[in-house]
Amino acid sequence: CQLLEHNNVRPRVALRTNLLKVDREELFRSLTDEGCRCTLSCLTPWGVWVEETGKPLRKLHSYREGWFYVQDDASMLVSAACAPEAGQVVYDLAAGVGGKTSHLAELMGNQGIIRAVEILPKKVEILKENIRRLGITIVDIWTGDALGPLAPGWGEGDVVLLDAPCSGLGVLRRRSDARWRKSEKDITVLSELQKRLLKRGAQLVRPGGVLVYSTCTLEPEENEEVIDWFLGEETGFVLDDLSQPLRFFPFSPEDAKAASRGMLVLFPPRYGTDGMFIARLR
Repeated sequence: CQLLEHNNVRPRVALRTNLLKVDREELFRSLTDEGCRCTLSCLTPWGVWVEETGKPLRKLHSYREGWFYVQDDASMLVSAACAPEAGQVVYDLAAGVGGKTSHLAELMGNQGIIRAVEILPKKVEILKENIRRLGITIVDIWTGDALGPLAPGWGEGDVVLLDAPCSGLGVLRRRSDARWRKSEKDITVLSELQKRLLKRGAQLVRPGGVLVYSTCTLEPEENEEVIDWFLGEETGFVLDDLSQPLRFFPFSPEDAKAASRGMLVLFPPRYGTDGMFIARLR
């Protein structure tokens, strides 16, 4: 019942501060000066919640300057769970328009290499524009299927992120029409694709490296069951503690225990966020 009510409430607008250019307090002041009514997120160190704007976000000085990216707090946790470091080689195997790709680059201080893979050319064009606006220079992009051949010379990485294609049942409040277009068959088909992509991701992780799997759905068939299957197939991987890279997040006691074991489901009504699943493997 809580989830049904949550999915019928207008989602809040959350912005992720681009720490390559500005700190959160300066972004907050700039937004306020331009007529926005906003508060600092209590969930992440980057988030600013915008309750009202005097003009469209794209018209704001801070947007043009690349000071923020529009992203829900739950999505911010995914890149944070990767805990990338400056100088590392990091893969984003389903980069989309670059929300998590750009956050990875920001967390790395724009130092190192991010290899972003996206199959849809239209999304690649938006990705390129987003990283340009944010001032990011370390992203190499491959337009193609992550299951196929990648760019020549692309070897193993220190961190591999797979934000997998999924049913999206954790973000129905943002995609209200999607609730009329989903079926159980979709979940079955998607879980098979997720398994194939996860095995592909495993091939790209160097020994001792990290593999992070995430979805924006709440369905066990696409989340825990995929990870359980993977661990049965890939005996060289183990779940890794999520609570340390996400130690800033105000987890409930139950979620804190789950995070320490390496898998986490964010239940939307609990935190007012999108629904998200995250697993960290090493």
